[in-house]
Amino acid sequence: MMSADRTNAGGRFRWLGRGEVLHVRGFEITDPLTYAGDRHYADFGRSIEPSLIDRSLPVTSVSRTSGLPYWPWYERLTPEQRFIYLQWLATDRTKLPPEDGYLFIYYYGLERRALVDEADYGLIVTEAYRLKRMHSKQSPSRSGGSFQNYCSAFLWFLVARKPEKLELEHIKTLVKATASWSEDSLAAALAWFAGRNQPLPSWMAYVLAEQSPLSQRSVVIRRVGKEFRELFARRYEAELGQGLLLRTSKRESTVSYRPASGALQPMTIRVPNPLGVSSQFRHLPEIWNECIPELRKLSSVARQGGMAALTPEAWEALPAELRSQVEYPLSIPVYQLITESTDEQGWVQLPASRLAALMEIQERPRLTLKQSELISRTAEYAGFAIEPDARLTGQRYDWNEPITAFPQAYEGEPDTKRYGGAACILRLGMEIAEADGEVQEEELARIVGQIETGFQLNDHEKRRLEALKSLLLKTGSDVKRLGARLQRVLPADGCRTIGRLLVAVAGIDGVITDDELAALRRCYRALGLPADLLQATLDECAPGATDEPVTVMQGQPAVRGEAIPPPPGKPQGVQLNRELIMKIMSETREVSIMLAEAMSVNDAEPDEAVIQELVTVVTIEPATALAEQEQTSAATLEPALPDGVPARYAGLFVAITAMDRWARIDADALAREHGHMLAGAIEAINDWAFERLGTQLIYDDGDQITIERSLLEDTNSL
Repeated sequence: MMSADRTNAGGRFRWLGRGEVLHVRGFEITDPLTYAGDRHYADFGRSIEPSLIDRSLPVTSVSRTSGLPYWPWYERLTPEQRFIYLQWLATDRTKLPPEDGYLFIYYYGLERRALVDEADYGLIVTEAYRLKRMHSKQSPSRSGGSFQNYCSAFLWFLVARKPEKLELEHIKTLVKATASWSEDSLAAALAWFAGRNQPLPSWMAYVLAEQSPLSQRSVVIRRVGKEFRELFARRYEAELGQGLLLRTSKRESTVSYRPASGALQPMTIRVPNPLGVSSQFRHLPEIWNECIPELRKLSSVARQGGMAALTPEAWEALPAELRSQVEYPLSIPVYQLITESTDEQGWVQLPASRLAALMEIQERPRLTLKQSELISRTAEYAGFAIEPDARLTGQRYDWNEPITAFPQAYEGEPDTKRYGGAACILRLGMEIAEADGEVQEEELARIVGQIETGFQLNDHEKRRLEALKSLLLKTGSDVKRLGARLQRVLPADGCRTIGRLLVAVAGIDGVITDDELAALRRCYRALGLPADLLQATLDECAPGATDEPVTVMQGQPAVRGEAIPPPPGKPQGVQLNRELIMKIMSETREVSIMLAEAMSVNDAEPDEAVIQELVTVVTIEPATALAEQEQTSAATLEPALPDGVPARYAGLFVAITAMDRWARIDADALAREHGHMLAGAIEAINDWAFERLGTQLIYDDGDQITIERSLLEDTNSL
């Protein structure tokens, strides 16, 4: 094996793969599969690659250390955290590190190697799949859905990007390992078969049938699942022989991936689109539906006992253990209704009144909340989820309000608050995606990906978000009405924080176009925010003169390995500081808590005239009211403050600097008492500290907030 110390002379950094050894701070790491070198700065005075092992940084052994932040970078770890990470790398890596954050640092390097260097595809696919399986087996209860989601999306993106690198057995393995399917993963899988002119095997046909709203939901599938799969495969092969040869639409499909690494931009590629020719898949739900009655007798035997036909009310009164074994009385009528409402592309849209009539609810302009929740519950019992779901939104349906439905084939119950916040941001984000009057698919894919990641959605919630997206593409998003609701229920700084997040969502790729800027202005107006606040946020996020990428050292052809390539040319539009944008996106967790509280308020909306009055008041007066509030705060607290501390954060500054350390949950509560979001307040105070003290004052260590109070001892002389 070749040592990285000998081949990496001169301080260059590069990828270290199979057959190499990395020596760093006493550790010998075999087959590192990561980037390493000495200090190399580019963007914003920091390393451009979060997985890069900078050998000049200190490493210290300890038994315990603080938790990692949400987006960890090797360079930003404490010496103790670097020890833990290097110690894990030096093992055979068959056991998980103590936190998923360490796993992500390693994973960032795999992403860059495949997506930027475009090298070692086979190695990267194998390693990413190994990590996914290991993580799934060793941490079923760890809050690690995020890692599973990234790995799955990454693997399917690689399939779409380099289909020639993978064989049928690779695809079969990935299909078996995919617990839930997204539009992107399904498009990638079908594009592989279409591109290879490979007949669709029964196991892939089963996935397509399972995802179709035309396939009946039945207790039979749960009770005798193995036999159902076998019968489906036999019927499919009997009808189509070796399998269906796919035809593709003239219009290509898109597959997107938003890297876990904060140093890489979202990526989208175009692939062949078999789903665009939906007629070729009609046989699959038919085969599926034919299998259900033929296995019903076996299913009854498996249940060991019979039960007379029940009314919906009697079925709902059964204990949960018995319910799961008995077909819901309205399953077939609901299925038939949804089938009638499914378009050629497989998307469902129907008025709420159709389901209401099925349950014999009398026509009225607007359903009660109880009736609306009954509609959602009935669809669920029949094996479908509907969106929007009145149980999650707390909102009543209009009689003819459009809703959509999808098969409930995903694990994980939706969290009312978390998903409510994500859906709210999607509705606002749709305004940005259709900024030029036509929805940009790539832009929308980036927005949805960011929301899924930021709000930590589970598989079921992701599918809900896709369903809501499909509905909004047809019906549009009523941003004005949503903005009025948010103004009513959010705390003082709430709408400002959402506006700031929307700027980050629009600028996740580092640029905001003129059309997106116009859409942001509409969103700000709907939220009752002044126009100058949007400009101030853009100014805050603009890169400074020193933020430009610089070339520190050119790669040498003779050196073994590949240098990290230079950044691409600048896109046109309002340029943004991507590091700051990623910091704003990291506040999504706090925004989700705030939105959760707002969106969980039950439906008690005033009439349209009152809403309009609220919009007018909030639109005209907030800047004046805020100015008066800041003047009062400054007059009361400024004499006790160091010079230049932002007046609006004065009260929180005094309170939080009274102690050296805060548990994060307590610091969150303290910030809310003063009407602020914690992350935004820390950022503002640290901006002041960098300017006045030369360094930051408050450190966010994940589960703990630390204040360097010694810096304040002599601030009177500043």
